[in-house]
Amino acid sequence: MKSKYNAGEPGESIDDILEEVRQVIEGRNFASLDEANAFLEEYMRKRNQQPLAAFHGLSAEQMFHFLHMPFDSPHLVTFTPAPEGALSAPIMRLFSLLLPEIPEKGLKATAKGNLPRQVVRNIALSYWGEEKYEEKTKDFQLNTELDFFHLHVTKIIAELAGFLRKREGKLFVTKKCRTLLDREGMAGIYLPLFRTLAWKFNWGYYHISIQLAIVQQSFLFTLYLLHRYGERWRDTSFYKDAFLEAYPHAVMEIGDRPNLGSAEKIVRTLYEARALTFFCDLAGLAEWRSIGEVMERKCEIRKTALLDAFVHFKPDIAKQDMRPS
Repeated sequence: MKSKYNAGEPGESIDDILEEVRQVIEGRNFASLDEANAFLEEYMRKRNQQPLAAFHGLSAEQMFHFLHMPFDSPHLVTFTPAPEGALSAPIMRLFSLLLPEIPEKGLKATAKGNLPRQVVRNIALSYWGEEKYEEKTKDFQLNTELDFFHLHVTKIIAELAGFLRKREGKLFVTKKCRTLLDREGMAGIYLPLFRTLAWKFNWGYYHISIQLAIVQQSFLFTLYLLHRYGERWRDTSFYKDAFLEAYPHAVMEIGDRPNLGSAEKIVRTLYEARALTFFCDLAGLAEWRSIGEVMERKCEIRKTALLDAFVHFKPDIAKQDMRPS
């Protein structure tokens, strides 16, 4: 995943850093250029290791790892390969329902490469249950795979992860998938699907006209926030505020769009829809509830037991406690 975002003081520019450096070296005498460079290198190292309130106790250096090396920073975070409770995640439930629908000789796809309508309906019925299925399809029939978006996305992610492949108009389960299932069981599928969902699948797929890479690139920061503050229900505005404070440049990147509203409103909407609703829900790492009357309804979110079983942040990762009440 590529993005122009790097970690530093939220909202600071190169000019800000250069001015700070100028003030630090002003009045100092160095015997050589090497000595000056060594001083500045040590100064920036210490600077980047300082905890920042906007990053909820993380340093700029740690945030850099979160953004660019989320799966290769074991000194900060590790992931359980086959976590307890993984089978309850929507992406796992859907994939486990899809697998039996694909015979060894392959499942014939539609002309557009989608799942057959009856397969979509079979999976939806098993996933939702009869009562919820009837409620959801009362005014809207499931005619194509695209009508069941989470199933559609799960199939794409499974293909990207190398668990499914298309050949000659048919969908097949790969040897890679069958081998992993034999070795680790269904729970062993979760981590590869999660990595693909978090890092490879484009969260802007559904609303491709508006791209904001930092929403997806910061997925580990979102999980860090849920890890720290998600033990109780909180209004989603808490997490949206935290995202904007950490990445204020996101507002400038989007810019105001008269037909959609202010840049800040768009960023907040994208973050809630993609990070909190889509990603956390599909991965089974958070749960939602609505509070209040229809016109004043608010959404609240909290972490699930799966998040704590799956994602393990090192105990000393945040150098100071900035936990809100």
